[in-house]
Amino acid sequence: MTGPVNSRGICDKSLRLQMSRKSRLTNSRHPYLSELDSRFYESLDFVNFRPKNIFSIDMFPGLKNKPKNSFFSKVNWFEGSFLSKERELFKKNFFKNLYPFSKNKEIFYPLKNNHYCFSDNSFDYIEALAVLPWANNPLSLINEIHRLLKSGGFFGFASFGPGTLKSLIALLNEKNTDAANNNFITMIDMHDIGDFCSSAGFVSPVVASNTVCFKYSKAETALDELRVMSGNPRLDRDGFLRGKNWYVKIIDALNNCKDSDGFVTLEFELIYGHAWKVEKNPEEIKKAPKFVEKKIKIY
Repeated sequence: MTGPVNSRGICDKSLRLQMSRKSRLTNSRHPYLSELDSRFYESLDFVNFRPKNIFSIDMFPGLKNKPKNSFFSKVNWFEGSFLSKERELFKKNFFKNLYPFSKNKEIFYPLKNNHYCFSDNSFDYIEALAVLPWANNPLSLINEIHRLLKSGGFFGFASFGPGTLKSLIALLNEKNTDAANNNFITMIDMHDIGDFCSSAGFVSPVVASNTVCFKYSKAETALDELRVMSGNPRLDRDGFLRGKNWYVKIIDALNNCKDSDGFVTLEFELIYGHAWKVEKNPEEIKKAPKFVEKKIKIY
């Protein structure tokens, strides 16, 4: 399948179709996404900032509960998708079927070049959780977030890092004559995210990283959970369906990821942090919220 060329080699059409599968919506929030959200929201306990207008850009907008954190008390909350709705197929299928909420629920979608309908300086706080791994052009998206934020505004982000599923990918490479790397999206590391924020004009971005292990009693269960969470929208992926041999190789690789207790263990690198927008008065840099990284137990 072909698609428009972009900076990360992702087929937009495939991504839209994969994100619209009903299997993705069996849980309002996938465990991988919930853990990523949790790590980020815990970090906000150390931020002395109370926004009034919030724009939340998400992988599945409208399908998670509002966080119970004093940071989010008494706010106007707007929800958006990072995927555009330009294509007719996307309008008919994705937009119509993805979100099972009332017709009064409004989700904001970007137009071309990640541009949203809001005017400059519209929000005090914007969050993009689990968006950057699937964004065709992360820098363009972060530039747009910078435009939408007021001076003194706060940008929060969370992502999966390159350490995610690293052991599984290495084992698949050993078992397959063709490289397994083209079956997984290349993740962006924490340093690149910090560079994107600086390039967009944010001040002193702070990024933290944790490794979390998800454990499964059976390889088949682990594979089912991976399938629900992700697909493969890469432009360079194989243009045909994989057979039983490929399934067996994946199961074997997952079984080789077992730890000393016999659990299939999948490692995820969770990246999260914030950046602060300062335009009018450079002295406001000194007032930027302080971010303190907690040592959180890996489980």
